[in-house]
Amino acid sequence: MLTKLTDHIFYLPADARTDRPILAAIVGRDHVAMLDAGNSPAHADRFLAELQTITPRRPDWVLLTHWHWDHTFGLAHPGIPAIGQKALTANLAKLQNLAWDDAALAERVASGVEITFCAENIGKEYGAARDIHVALPTITFEEMLTLHLGGVTCELRHLPTDHSDDSIAVYVPEDGVVFLGDALGPALYAPTPYYAADQILRLRDLVESLPARWFVESHSAPLSREDFWADNEILILVATLIHEGYTDADAIMAAVARRAAHPIPEDAAEVIALFLSAPPRTL
Repeated sequence: MLTKLTDHIFYLPADARTDRPILAAIVGRDHVAMLDAGNSPAHADRFLAELQTITPRRPDWVLLTHWHWDHTFGLAHPGIPAIGQKALTANLAKLQNLAWDDAALAERVASGVEITFCAENIGKEYGAARDIHVALPTITFEEMLTLHLGGVTCELRHLPTDHSDDSIAVYVPEDGVVFLGDALGPALYAPTPYYAADQILRLRDLVESLPARWFVESHSAPLSREDFWADNEILILVATLIHEGYTDADAIMAAVARRAAHPIPEDAAEVIALFLSAPPRTL
């Protein structure tokens, strides 16, 4: 069942079993926008069927938060015009002529082009039948695009993030909700995954400037503003320390222990290692 977040926003929760992200509908008086296309036609179908319990209308647009498979592979099936950041077209085009059987995925994982986690979940989601068609967006933008749905607005904003160069936020000002996709994730497709401190701080500044009450990341439950920043304290704190000149993992951990307002998460050492794996900073 869809969960109601606000008067205009309904979402299908994420499902970690096959890495299905949140899918959402922003329902206006005149138009409906779908947030992400799902990781398969089955995922998209389930969402669209559930949406019928809210409104008889189909979405007018699919808003793609970034190119990764779990957000886009359901796109071809619904046949709904898609909107994404300009770089998303080139990123998806690279996938259009690839094979998706186990052998092809294993070869790409071995060469570093694909990630084991993604390959495993594609197998779980699709089973033996891998009739995957990668569709491209029909509308693109560079930095910002505003959609008027009738009584509610979607502001699409390009985000500075390591996770993907085509990441966007979808901000719904009337409802105080911002969808962030996976923007706070590391650069997973780099030869060595990493976080770049300056990039995270730029992202923090942009997200913090939005007067949202609800923050929605694709693989988590929606969080209030206070809970979102508490949940991401370690990320911002380590980025700040790196920016201040800290370069030693033990020194960073000690500084985190001194400065953190909340309990240090179990993955703190992993987060620090990701920052210390970043390529040299360019000013």
